[in-house]
Amino acid sequence: MSRTGTRRLAAIVSADIVGYSRLMAQDEERTLARVQALRDEITEPTVTGLGGRVVKRTGDGTLIEFSSVVDAVRAARLVQARTAGHEAAIPQSDRIVFRIGINLGDVLSEGDDIFGDAVNIAARLEQICPPGGVLISGSAYDQFVNRPEFPFRFLGEQNLRNIPHPVRTYSLEDGSETPTAPPPAETSMRQALPGRPSLAVLPFANLSSDPDQAFFCDGISEDVISALSRFGALFVISRNTSFTYRDREISTRDVSRELGVQYVVGGSVRRAGNRIRVTANLVDAITDRPVWSDRYDRDAEDVFAIQDDIVQQIVGAVAPGIMDDAGRRTRRKPAQDLTVWELIVRANDHVFRHTEDDSHHARDLLERALEREPENVAALGLLGYRFALDALYGWHLPPAQSLAAAAELAQTALQFDSRDAMANVVLGLSLGMGRDLKQGSDRFSMAIESNPNLALAIGWKGVMHGYQGVYELSETLLRQALRLSPHDPERIWFFAHLGVTAYFQRDFQRAVTEFRRALAANPNAPSLRRGLTASLAMNGDLDEAQENRRLLQHWIPGVTIARSVAAIPLVRDEDERLWAEGLRRAGLPE
Repeated sequence: MSRTGTRRLAAIVSADIVGYSRLMAQDEERTLARVQALRDEITEPTVTGLGGRVVKRTGDGTLIEFSSVVDAVRAARLVQARTAGHEAAIPQSDRIVFRIGINLGDVLSEGDDIFGDAVNIAARLEQICPPGGVLISGSAYDQFVNRPEFPFRFLGEQNLRNIPHPVRTYSLEDGSETPTAPPPAETSMRQALPGRPSLAVLPFANLSSDPDQAFFCDGISEDVISALSRFGALFVISRNTSFTYRDREISTRDVSRELGVQYVVGGSVRRAGNRIRVTANLVDAITDRPVWSDRYDRDAEDVFAIQDDIVQQIVGAVAPGIMDDAGRRTRRKPAQDLTVWELIVRANDHVFRHTEDDSHHARDLLERALEREPENVAALGLLGYRFALDALYGWHLPPAQSLAAAAELAQTALQFDSRDAMANVVLGLSLGMGRDLKQGSDRFSMAIESNPNLALAIGWKGVMHGYQGVYELSETLLRQALRLSPHDPERIWFFAHLGVTAYFQRDFQRAVTEFRRALAANPNAPSLRRGLTASLAMNGDLDEAQENRRLLQHWIPGVTIARSVAAIPLVRDEDERLWAEGLRRAGLPE
């Protein structure tokens, strides 16, 4: 039957909840309440705030219309990021996760409803979208050719159910540099290999009957990464990026292409009572050739000896000759008490989730570890970094008090091990944010000397150089940190400070792009909104600058230009004046 009505061009967003039927079967009343809360707190405000209209809902599905495809994609990205933050404290198997498809095309409207192939294509893209992702059609992608702040990856032409022609399909990718054109061959998607042996250690799989033992597997993976990264002759992807591959089915070749490494380390752990079985393997991912593998059947207390052996075997296989006395001396001394080690592993996961509740959990776990082992350098350093993050976010205590607590913990750790990389990072942050940029930078250099692959130290050293006006070196270090750990939660600070350096070099469009990347990685960091607000204003986008200024005032009541300038330790007077000018143009009070 033919339809009559008004035709118009529209951006169509189709979204649904992954595993909705399973969640409803588990607890219908609670699931309905959680879905409604997400609609009230995230979906509706985000959509309407960007000019969209919810056309209809069908159980777990939502159909949305925008007049602008740019606003549609911006809303989809914000909804995914905000939902992920909202659900972070919930066990992974029970989280509400959206998948979203977007298409630009001609629609037919009847009353409040819309119809047509444009709607059908958006719905079919949503059906093939991975959980937590955003897929868009070629017609939508064509509107983003000159919008580098929206990075996409070409997925090829997809044959969608009941759509008579293939549809060019793109995935919105967090952390890419620019939208990519369709690659002529698979090899064009590979990052360039560094000039030294390069590897990534994936999280070891938990084969135990108890799912809670996953943390034990994570601890083994973390310690292997930490030990390997201390060898300057190796290029080692950081823990925070490696762990984004947890529970993902992905080939070693795809890992190699995405991260730009030659070798991939994998393994599994089975724990039964006090006995563990650890398997580990090293693969040349470019040729798909096994290089080394082994199995260890030991008591759980032998886990540290197993880790040491795995490290020696890997280093010996990929870079013979670097396992020298100097390398051995740089290894972190592990906790002697297995319970302390387990507490630190659990806390590590909470620290890097970047939520206030996780910060509370991390402090509790680390203080319990320190009660059992007060001289544990790893626990002292991680707790110090947790206080430093509190200062950056403004959680719990006034920032000055959090920085003082971080510095005290770092200094205590350094009394026991003056070379500990994390403790030097924490002290460097405390000194730098306290405006002693030279001493802070020196501490980051000491951390890098101990751990040449520590993206955290390299990135924060780049931040310190940016505050001092050494922009070229700052950008080099920040990009080096992002290369070592492209999926790191800490990348929000590195993107943001690429924005800072662009801003003070008066490249305001690039500054806008970098601050948007930072906020896309973590929209719950209101301090990043200052930079985006100032950059938009200086770039002439005054309406959007004022919109962001209102959000900034909502999240940081009483924020002023003076407080915003004082929040970052800029050395050059002209930089402080330029920072203030951008905020002033956006309408922030003095």
